[in-house]
Amino acid sequence: MYLYHIAHKDLPPDLKGAKTGIENTLVLDVKENKLLAAYKKLDIISSIDIFQNLPLRKVRDLLESSKVEKVKAGELVIKEGEKGEKFYIIAEGIVRAFSEKIGYEKIPKTAVAHLALR
Repeated sequence: MYLYHIAHKDLPPDLKGAKTGIENTLVLDVKENKLLAAYKKLDIISSIDIFQNLPLRKVRDLLESSKVEKVKAGELVIKEGEKGEKFYIIAEGIVRAFSEKIGYEKIPKTAVAHLALR
């Protein structure tokens, strides 16, 4: 979808102009495109070295079993010593990890991280 803002005088004759004013704003209920979401996941997965040579069937399994989790800045994801039950792929941002043994470590975008699995 594209949204253009043009002067009323420049509207093509076959288009109708929208009413002005915030109260006339149209909000479209757009559902997430599952195919586009799968493409985004595939782009991320394919950028990670350990997944480069996965057979297509395994990539499909990974796509089907993965889910997106959004985490707020500063939010604790896992605490040292807890049993690791998830495997994280960082799609956006930077993770800051702390270990009593190694101190602080910054883990960049698209790195694979789960300290409990080390």
